[in-house]
Amino acid sequence: MNTFSSYEFTAFIGIDWSHTKHDICIQPAGSQEREFDRIAHQPQHIEQPPVSG
Repeated sequence: MNTFSSYEFTAFIGIDWSHTKHDICIQPAGSQEREFDRIAHQPQHIEQPPVSG
């Protein structure tokens, strides 16, 4: 089994990939604060700036 204990991460990112939308969670390393966002499942939306709400 591989471990990542020798690496330092800047942030942790989780993506829930779906056929209609993608939910994203970003948590900076060493913080309990999380930022959430959602993008539509269409290529033109992936490169657009996030619209948090």
